Amino acid sequence: MTTRCTPTSNLHKLVEHIPLYFTIAYPELMQLKGFILKGSEVEETWSAHLRGDKILAVNSKAPNDAVYSQGRVLGDRSVLHKYINPNVMAVAVESGSGEKVQVDMQLYDMISGTQLYHARHKQYSGPVHLLVVENWLLYTCGVVN
Repeated sequence: MTTRCTPTSNLHKLVEHIPLYFTIAYPELMQLKGFILKGSEVEETWSAHLRGDKILAVNSKAPNDAVYSQGRVLGDRSVLHKYINPNVMAVAVESGSGEKVQVDMQLYDMISGTQLYHARHKQYSGPVHLLVVENWLLYTCGVVN
């Protein structure tokens, strides 16, 4: 006897067994919140309050990004492995006013909510653009002289 499965029922079975993690940024509250979807229930797993006045940009790795090389071969034939975390999210936060405006670049793990990196740039201006690929973060912002 053959049982026919519809795409919807297959998806439902998959969601029941594989947890789905996601993160939502709340600009009005200056918060990031992480959630897990188990079956049909959503549960909050972590929350982080961002210090500052305004969230300027949020970006994470594209889910279909390929990793081109897991490491680099060194001169002594050892391998320097990349730190590759597919769950990295970058956040740019503005704080201060007038001539004392600064921007904080932060990297978070979207599963645990752990802050992985933080950098502060004083006297910045202009828009901020973020790009997260493989094991690096690229961001641009203007600097006031």
